Amino acid sequence: MLSIEGLRRQVGDFRLQVDRWAVSAGQYCVIVGPSGAGKTMLLEMIAGLHPPDAGRIWLDGRDVTDLAPEARGIGFVYQDYWLFENLTVRQNIDFGRRYRRRAANAPATDALAERLHITGLLERRPRNLSGGERQRVALARALAIRPKLLFLDEPLGTLDPVTRERVAVELRNCHREFGTTTLHVTHDHEEACLMGEAVAVMLDGRLEQTGPTAEVFRRPRDPRLARFLGCQNLFPADAVATCSPGIVRISCGGSTFDVPCDLTGKVTVCVRPEDVCVRPAGWNRMLASPVTETSAATLKVARLPGTITGISDRGPLVRLTVDVAGQSWVSLISRSEQHEHGLGLRDAVQLVVASETVHVMRPDGH
Repeated sequence: MLSIEGLRRQVGDFRLQVDRWAVSAGQYCVIVGPSGAGKTMLLEMIAGLHPPDAGRIWLDGRDVTDLAPEARGIGFVYQDYWLFENLTVRQNIDFGRRYRRRAANAPATDALAERLHITGLLERRPRNLSGGERQRVALARALAIRPKLLFLDEPLGTLDPVTRERVAVELRNCHREFGTTTLHVTHDHEEACLMGEAVAVMLDGRLEQTGPTAEVFRRPRDPRLARFLGCQNLFPADAVATCSPGIVRISCGGSTFDVPCDLTGKVTVCVRPEDVCVRPAGWNRMLASPVTETSAATLKVARLPGTITGISDRGPLVRLTVDVAGQSWVSLISRSEQHEHGLGLRDAVQLVVASETVHVMRPDGH
């Protein structure tokens, strides 16, 4: 549906570069990256608000690189909404229809308002609306033209937690109902995992990795990406032996893992904190296997003795720091797990890590 090739733009010292990228029709794709990575600039270039220095953009197989923004069929919702304060909610929603011929299947204003639960707001003005209400109005305005592409620039970033969850549900429901190909920009990992069927990671103006959301977060291409995506357990290791086809023994800080990979020599081990279970030192029961495509016959569990050196609250979760032979491991567990196993500071424990949750990569990513 969307295809980009060789896109370049230089602004001062900042350079945006996208060599090749495609988004399938009907897909909900999240572009995740830190502030200043170029996420919004990329959306605005696709929308035609900034001309590229080089490269081409295709929508539905049509080269739109030189088309005016209004001719591209893109709906854009900015973080600060950009509603017209002098117009009513109804007039805001209808505004886009003035400047383009209405698509045959474009939803009526009243139907959109009902779908987004803003019927009672249609005659009010934006200054009298809450943040969540303004966000829904901006979304209705974007959907009113039945866009080929919907761009959402940090749509949840300014909302309180309760409103944020409510609007996220509305976004998912609208995508399910209308099937509009959507690009959603955020710097928030949890939001990316919650919303995205696919994810594109942007760092320093480059799309560094794209793919299904779970695959990108669990199989980052290199240590730099892994750190940004929240993998706090990154350790140098050696691939020391091939146990069977596709299974390699990894030596890491005195511990060994038999993991699915085909690398040899110096490697980096990556384990997400939520995949590290912490149990009392004498605990010896088996854990339920995470659901993956790895064959059950290859699943092995490593048990690493250690000592809890830090405990901090993370809302409904607890973050534990555990020293394992001089390496500092991080685990995220539920409060109920902590209480069930009586885990406290300086307790002797074991980390239980399923080998299929261990990602192995080259230190340089190649």
